[in-house]
Amino acid sequence: MRGDIVRQTYEIKCIAPVHIGSGEELRTFEYLYDRDKLEMSLLHESKWLAFLDARGLTDAFIKYIEIEGQGNRSRNLLEWLTANRVTEADLRKAGVIRRRVPVAMLSEKKYRNRKPNLNKVVCHLVRADNAHPYIPGSTIKGALRTGILYHLIRKDPARFRAYWQEISSVKGSLKEKEHKWNEIILRLEQELLHTLTYEDTERGDAAASALRGLSVSDAMLVGCVAKAPTVIVQKIDATTLIKPGEKRGESPIVLFRECIPADSRLRFTITANLPMLHAAGIDSLPSVLNMLRAYTLDGLTRQQRVFEAIDAKYYGDLFADIGKYKANALLGGGTGFLSKTLTYALADKETDARRFAAAYFDEQFTNPSHKHRETDTQLTPRTLKRAQTDGADWLMGLCSITGVGNAETV
Repeated sequence: MRGDIVRQTYEIKCIAPVHIGSGEELRTFEYLYDRDKLEMSLLHESKWLAFLDARGLTDAFIKYIEIEGQGNRSRNLLEWLTANRVTEADLRKAGVIRRRVPVAMLSEKKYRNRKPNLNKVVCHLVRADNAHPYIPGSTIKGALRTGILYHLIRKDPARFRAYWQEISSVKGSLKEKEHKWNEIILRLEQELLHTLTYEDTERGDAAASALRGLSVSDAMLVGCVAKAPTVIVQKIDATTLIKPGEKRGESPIVLFRECIPADSRLRFTITANLPMLHAAGIDSLPSVLNMLRAYTLDGLTRQQRVFEAIDAKYYGDLFADIGKYKANALLGGGTGFLSKTLTYALADKETDARRFAAAYFDEQFTNPSHKHRETDTQLTPRTLKRAQTDGADWLMGLCSITGVGNAETV
């Protein structure tokens, strides 16, 4: 019937840098990095190899890679090219450079004047036609799905206590446990969302999922105030573990991500089949956004409570962005465990969820120094995922999703 299907345009405001990995991870000999300009250049692989062959540098480049592999790095690729009398003009003429991306410096006072030495760089999804970044509809729908599940569990927690007891009692190796946990969560999702009834359709069939009534388009870039549509950002964590003599715990990691810059805007549409959604107890599209916001704020509030107790003024500025920009989502990679898990929603008590997560991290990260069960007395995981860009400090992936105009019937 007319009115059963509605379409609404939404806008994502990137309060902080957002990273959606393309699966492309570049090592130091696969890109150019100009430390003076703080600029990284991505290469056309076929043109790059042809250029090396034309300049008689293929064998020398292979030797350079071997040195890199042995951990004896002394020069980045741009410095190696300069030593081999290759200029930027040569590269431009050969069409070797695919695109250029600015590199942000850390904002933390003790790192502020250090130009980063790039290591592995994880690239962002970009459109092949114009190199503009985007956020896939599947990423947005995945975040909405988690928010919906969180809402439905919190609405009647006693109903799902058996699931938590089953999750808590799983034994075996970490791989075996993860496999079993996935099976349990799948059954939970099927109970909550596989509510459509068709002839010859069973609960486990994808056709029975009420979320078939939610179609989400890719979010395309419509506004960017930064000098380029993406930026390279170093991974940096705040941690509850504080070294003697230090006021806070900060941990920069030698991993870099290509991100959509803060203050960028992207637009997408959601098409909703309301009768399908109603079958799972979902009233409207605005209610779906409210569910996502509640889930997002639950995790952020846990972190805010702990980190503001460490340094209220310093960390308070980070969390002030949530209210200031009406944040309701954490999107993309590098946002942390609390942005993706239902553990805290399912557990009987927060302490139970923390102990469970601490045991999981001690199995996942075998480095003895982690000691999550021993040291995570306030929060697990004990880190706050951040993104720093030339003086600014953000909660990685923090976004605000708002409707644009009125919904239309289809």
